[in-house]
Amino acid sequence: MLNDSMDTQGRFFLNGRDANPDIQAPGERTALLEYNAEELINAHNLLEDAYMAMVAKPQHLTGDQSDQRLALHNIAKMVRPGGILIIDHRNYDYILSTGRAPEGKNIYYKSDLTQDISTSILWVNNKAHMVTLDYTVQVPTHGESVPELSKFRLSYYPHCLESFTALLHEAFGGQCEHMVYGDFLPYNRDQETAPCYFIHVTKRTS
Repeated sequence: MLNDSMDTQGRFFLNGRDANPDIQAPGERTALLEYNAEELINAHNLLEDAYMAMVAKPQHLTGDQSDQRLALHNIAKMVRPGGILIIDHRNYDYILSTGRAPEGKNIYYKSDLTQDISTSILWVNNKAHMVTLDYTVQVPTHGESVPELSKFRLSYYPHCLESFTALLHEAFGGQCEHMVYGDFLPYNRDQETAPCYFIHVTKRTS
């Protein structure tokens, strides 16, 4: 779901997108607009030099991956030859093998609040179908009162590194160069520290 608007030059302005209902609410006050990527490209020549889809956007599409394939295919259409797509997902390889999220600091949230993350994995026919993270965050209060606890839940489709890389190559029809980073640092499969996020940088070659 996108909460956005478009100006006369065909540019989109994103007002809100988050899995947390409390954060979604302000953005939902604006009208919702559903659009087709191919129609936009033809009507407005919306080919991008760079397209960023950060903070786990594809993971919110669950099911048999047909929706993920369609979404990535449409996004890839928006990238001009020589342009790049930057897209990320959590380190589900680590989560599925250990049953918990990596212990590194979240690269997207600058916060020193004490928090606990409980991890649940839903398996269907011996295949990981959904990962749910239950957060408990300590919220500071004014004065000397006891900090409050805030709890919220986020659910994702568990894209593993190898399978998501294959989806990206498929979306670009194999006409791409691809690199992977771990928490925005060079990533090596044999490294000791497990990153919290994988960041894929895909360049369209033609």
